[in-house]
Amino acid sequence: MVQMLLCHDFYLTSKLFPRKGDAGDQIGKALNALAEEEFRLLGEYVREWNTKPKSCHIAQFVLSRVLRLPPTKILEARGMAEIFEGLIPHTQRHFNRLVGLETSTCLLDFTLTQMLVIEPEGNEGKLEYKDAKLSNVADC
Repeated sequence: MVQMLLCHDFYLTSKLFPRKGDAGDQIGKALNALAEEEFRLLGEYVREWNTKPKSCHIAQFVLSRVLRLPPTKILEARGMAEIFEGLIPHTQRHFNRLVGLETSTCLLDFTLTQMLVIEPEGNEGKLEYKDAKLSNVADC
């Protein structure tokens, strides 16, 4: 149950923070080259970084790369289960915070669109109508 929740949270967080480029490939190669003790130490750093809002994005990025490694690599390192369990509460908090921000952004977009302050995406041809409507309001 905990593993399913952990995978679900990390999957959703990685979708919110997509990365482009080949930096991930280089990080994956570096992670594969780590010894068991170094890998556990990295896990401890990720757990520590994940507790702070300023560094949680880095922690989630590294964690997404760790979870792409072969499961045997992760299971070889002792203490990784405890590290992953320590990541769950903070990851859930960060994810809930991001969902709240996304909801607020959608609400703000909707409000500004209804106020005719911004133009909705895909309505480039209706700009003249909005301007005409605004100028009619200004004439009153």
